[in-house]
Amino acid sequence: MELFVEKKIACSRKIYLTYGGKIIFYVVHIKNGVLVVNAQNHENELTIKEGGWFNIKYSVVKESEIFNFKVISYFRCHYQFASDTNTYEIFGHKESKYSIIENGLQIGSFIEYSLVTQYKILYQIECNSDANIQLIFSFLLVLHYRDENN
Repeated sequence: MELFVEKKIACSRKIYLTYGGKIIFYVVHIKNGVLVVNAQNHENELTIKEGGWFNIKYSVVKESEIFNFKVISYFRCHYQFASDTNTYEIFGHKESKYSIIENGLQIGSFIEYSLVTQYKILYQIECNSDANIQLIFSFLLVLHYRDENN
């Protein structure tokens, strides 16, 4: 399954997740976070919360499950999103390539881009068809906003 995270250049805060050229999720900015909204029914799928005074902390809330963001190694590009039942890890490789691991098994990967076209493609995601796309999209958004804020 090949997905793209795109950002319209004219409206730099609008970020979309597209599949087959169609928008499936988009981002709505709120105070201290963002909402990931389903483009078909316009319902909130999950919330990314930002908090903390000096050291900004992120958490992803999907229904009753909360994933807390943790940097394992900044220099090795190793990040973790953990809840009570699941753990997702992102490992960075050469040339802006990353692996996505769910509970010890690789479920996908993504590439970070910096192309300039009508839409600016931020990431290209390759994942298993049974992977939780909303969570993967939200984890990429946390990394994107974290880098943007630093």
